[in-house]
Amino acid sequence: MDTLNFAKKIKSSYVNIYSLIPIPGTKAYDELKKEARFFYNEDYYLSNFVAWSTDPIFETDQFTGKERKKLYRMGRNLTKKTIFLFRFGKFWGAIIYTILYNENVFNFVHYFRETGWLGRLYNRIRRT
Repeated sequence: MDTLNFAKKIKSSYVNIYSLIPIPGTKAYDELKKEARFFYNEDYYLSNFVAWSTDPIFETDQFTGKERKKLYRMGRNLTKKTIFLFRFGKFWGAIIYTILYNENVFNFVHYFRETGWLGRLYNRIRRT
């Protein structure tokens, strides 16, 4: 929550919030192996998870998987909002964010943006 509050407070063009993916050999991984309960084995999460994945990989006594997922969604919404405001301006960015606030709508539009005519239109608008 401190990270989200800080991200809201700073004067930045946009903010990106990601889920932690513990990579073997890193300090974060070593610490989590001592304290955390992992929901998946290493091979699975390293092959199937990306920073934008909404399901947590682990939980601790201080921060449950349910809390981690809720906070990550809040962070992802902040990321989406700041990116839309940055790319489209305050007026259009706010409208687009409001339309795409729902995760299912956002994922649907994101799929078409990446794969078809909507993506070509989006990229044309971004370049102007």
